Amino acid sequence: MRDIPSEISERLGVCGSSVCERVGFWSSFFIGRPYLVSPLGDGDGDTRLRFDSFDCMTFVETVLALSFSQKPNEIIENLDRIRYRGGKPDFHLRNHFVSADWIPANIDFLSPMNEFADSVISKEIDRIAFFERSGKPIPKNYPVDKNEKIELKYISKIKAKEVTGRISDCAIVLFVGGVEWTIISHIGILSKHFGKGVFRHASSRNGFVVEEVLDEYIGSRPNLDGVAFLKIKDLRAETNQFENPC
Repeated sequence: MRDIPSEISERLGVCGSSVCERVGFWSSFFIGRPYLVSPLGDGDGDTRLRFDSFDCMTFVETVLALSFSQKPNEIIENLDRIRYRGGKPDFHLRNHFVSADWIPANIDFLSPMNEFADSVISKEIDRIAFFERSGKPIPKNYPVDKNEKIELKYISKIKAKEVTGRISDCAIVLFVGGVEWTIISHIGILSKHFGKGVFRHASSRNGFVVEEVLDEYIGSRPNLDGVAFLKIKDLRAETNQFENPC
């Protein structure tokens, strides 16, 4: 694994800050960095940790890993823990499907904010077809069902603006609808900046990481069904692994 650049390592371990303050800092730190389709390649080797470009998923995962790390050698461990089943870097073990894989795998520090939900979406995903489209068929004896039924509670588009204003801290934002083969079509971070909520995400439309007004972004997505929010728990405050030494 390559060395962590000084612009990253020198900013780790912020004393006395909450997880939302750290998420706010790191999500703003990468504004302007280029958007790149499939920045991980096969998900193994040095490319799984990069700070020069992102897609929407790797942007969120990198911000979380940095927010949970105090030392450079913790970053890749935390990133692998977030991204792969069992923390083992492997394309077939990556949490590709946000609703089916990523949320359940990270339930220790991400909590669905279902108290705001007014809708439910149910869909079957074809994991085998997904890997075949990716050019990486599932190996023999790989335990997987051809079709998996997934449900996700979410907030309808018409109610999203009201709920956004009620979220007082940071959150992961999931966008429901707009893609036929899965439930979640996009992901980003809602952060509070001078008391106002701002949405930061790696945008394919803009070609780089941007900061936008969440309500305006939702309104610009005509095929969107709605959104869901995930609360971010402060692991530093809850476990010795992330204990603040300052």
